[in-house]
Amino acid sequence: VTFTSTSSGNPTSYSWSSGGSAATEVVTPAATTAYTVTGTSGSCSSSTVETVVVNPLPTVAITGTNTICNGQSVVLTAGGANTYSWNTSATTNTISDSPVTNTTYNVIGTDLNNCSLTATFVVTVNATPTIVLGTSSVAVCAGNTVSIGATGANTYTWSTGANGALIVPTVTATTNYSVIGESALGCTSTSSVSITANASPTVNAASSTSLLCVGQ
Repeated sequence: VTFTSTSSGNPTSYSWSSGGSAATEVVTPAATTAYTVTGTSGSCSSSTVETVVVNPLPTVAITGTNTICNGQSVVLTAGGANTYSWNTSATTNTISDSPVTNTTYNVIGTDLNNCSLTATFVVTVNATPTIVLGTSSVAVCAGNTVSIGATGANTYTWSTGANGALIVPTVTATTNYSVIGESALGCTSTSSVSITANASPTVNAASSTSLLCVGQ
């Protein structure tokens, strides 16, 4: 706050309770404070008092999920103030965003006294695993087995209900096998492979006769 003394009588000196001695005094009060200035001209002096009311800063905080997987969105909510201004340009108290890298969100909260405070929130974005499927064959005869292995994740859950990196299903019809791979950080992705079941041939045999003599 800048005080400027405007006095009649042309005082030759000033004395502020805050320690200043000029006509202008700059103060930074931490609490509501009364300031006195005394103007002196010769043997005459007079004083006046001005009170600066110091309003408390708002308690601004951001709540939300601080860790997500790549491709997910995050909802952040600011509280403790009357109006909000985010570094995303949003002016609502709640925002939704889909960061692709670790991101710092800032919001300036302003209360009814026009006092403001900034809150910061960091969202960590974890990568999703890249699942690679390998098979011994993409086509088998119906009734045969095929080996399907997955790499790139920490745990695996197959559409067959099996767990583990390798399954060996018996293929009775053309089937799409999918797997959900989960990383150590809890992020998932899906991959699939289609195995074709080829029908076995139907073989028939016929002879010209069913009865022969020895030697024929």
